[in-house]
Amino acid sequence: MDRMIYLSMAGAKATMQRQDALAHNLANASTPGFRAEMTAFRAVPVRGLAHITGGGLTDNIPRVVPAELEVVIERRRWHRDPVFDWLQRAGNIASAEMYRTFNCGIGMVVIVAPDRTEESLRLLTAAGETATVIGEVRRGARGVVIQE
Repeated sequence: MDRMIYLSMAGAKATMQRQDALAHNLANASTPGFRAEMTAFRAVPVRGLAHITGGGLTDNIPRVVPAELEVVIERRRWHRDPVFDWLQRAGNIASAEMYRTFNCGIGMVVIVAPDRTEESLRLLTAAGETATVIGEVRRGARGVVIQE
């Protein structure tokens, strides 16, 4: 099945030392560098592309996946900015609600064929993006499964 690649949020540095760190990180949580993506997209066929905005991971990704497929994401595969951990603890927010509401550090999800994964990662990294495989698309109920 297809592989999912994420692009990190740009400009959001986790520093709780700054008085406005929470506002800064939440306001800049979804600003991927589109120039880098466009370079990769011209070279590699993209099967799905989801900009992770309001609706978080669980509402945005299913919009680009056919009904007979689901997405499985491995939480340990990306760095989640500590501000999201703090927000979850301080607000006593369940993990499912965090993934539905926030992007949790993922600005964009790109779905590519398995045999194009390494090429996609190489192109995105060369363009200055932080990109890694976070999961896969497989047969199943339409939706997102996040493995903690």
